[in-house]
Amino acid sequence: MSVAQEHTSIYLHRYGYEDGMSHRNVFGVAQTPDGLIWLATINALNRYDSYRFRHYAPSDLTGLPAPPYQAIAATPQGALWLGCGAQLTRVQPQGHRARSWPIPADEGEEWQIHEILPQGAHTCHVLARALPSGRLYWWRWHQGAWQEVGWQPAAESTAMSRWRGTILWL
Repeated sequence: MSVAQEHTSIYLHRYGYEDGMSHRNVFGVAQTPDGLIWLATINALNRYDSYRFRHYAPSDLTGLPAPPYQAIAATPQGALWLGCGAQLTRVQPQGHRARSWPIPADEGEEWQIHEILPQGAHTCHVLARALPSGRLYWWRWHQGAWQEVGWQPAAESTAMSRWRGTILWL
């Protein structure tokens, strides 16, 4: 039996507005330990519980910045990290609150967070593009303080992952 034959019962469903999503333009997906699926979209934070979608806007979570939400990651403790433009935002869904920390910027510079990689409860690695230069920066956020780790010239690479205890920047 081939691998393809073993997986003939895969079910695929494309979710959209008719299913309750706030928007089909999804920038990131994360799953919290309780099994909930969270979507970072252009106009809201969406939560899916296997039955229905719920949308979160700044009026629903104290401290949540305005969308678009460009990146998302979940912690083992159930918190979410969101990339909201130049801000790294920690969302506590159970407490209905959020807190943000902007990436330091020089005058005339803007940031777009592309990737978030949590490391423990109070540390994150973030890939963010500086505009207008287009440079891609690797930042480390630890307990409220930012540290620049490195940068690349205007690169297309926006991925970060863990491999054997090492952080890969691809």
